[in-house]
Amino acid sequence: GLRARITAVFKAMKEEGEESLVELLKEDILSLNPFIAEILENTGYVENRIRQMTHRDSTVRREAAGVLSLVGTESAFRGIVLAARDPDDEVRVKVIKALEKLETKEGKKILAA
Repeated sequence: GLRARITAVFKAMKEEGEESLVELLKEDILSLNPFIAEILENTGYVENRIRQMTHRDSTVRREAAGVLSLVGTESAFRGIVLAARDPDDEVRVKVIKALEKLETKEGKKILAA
C-alpha cells in the first residue's frame, strides 16, 4: 500500500519528481535503487525514455541510454538493446557499458528474460 501511495505522489509531481529520482539513482545507493526503479517503471518514465531511443537528436538518445542503464530493470534493458545499432558512437558506448552491468547474477536473469 505504501509503495502505491509513494508512486502516486511521484506521478503527481511529474517530471520534477522523476528527475529527482534519477538523481537519487545516480547516487548509487544499492538499498534504494530497486525501489526507485519500480517507481520509475510505474510512473511511465522508463517507457518515455525508451521512446526517446528513436529520437532524431543523438544527445537525447545518449541521455536516454544513460538513464535506462541506471534504472537497470528488464524493460529498461530491452529499451537499451534497441540502441545497439545506433548510428551515434556515444550511444553505442553507453549501450555496451549498460550491458556490462548484466554480468551479475541478477543481470543474467534479466538477460535470460
